[in-house]
Amino acid sequence: MNSDLVERVKLFVAHQRGVKVSRLTLQTTLQDDLGADGADGWELIEEFGRQFEVDISAFQPRKHFGPEGCGCIFLCLFFPWLLGEPDDILRDYVPISICDLVEAAKAKRWLK
Repeated sequence: MNSDLVERVKLFVAHQRGVKVSRLTLQTTLQDDLGADGADGWELIEEFGRQFEVDISAFQPRKHFGPEGCGCIFLCLFFPWLLGEPDDILRDYVPISICDLVEAAKAKRWLK
């Protein structure tokens, strides 16, 4: 894996999420580890696409991020008619790691 590209992606994510680069590994996930969710997550991916010239037209935000904030699980469990059944949302969730971003930057298109 191109170490220069890995460092550039880590610097980008660290800046976007306000964390130290040293905290990030290839396995760090945007939502679970860094709290990027809802509109914040989608904005991060849009900016990633611009900065790394990645075609994100195939990106599906609902697949990777819940609604704004950490209320997705709460809402799904207590108000399932708002967002669908909890099992459906949890089953369809696909986390995005730093490694996924690096691979997308190399390919110049969204891969997940």
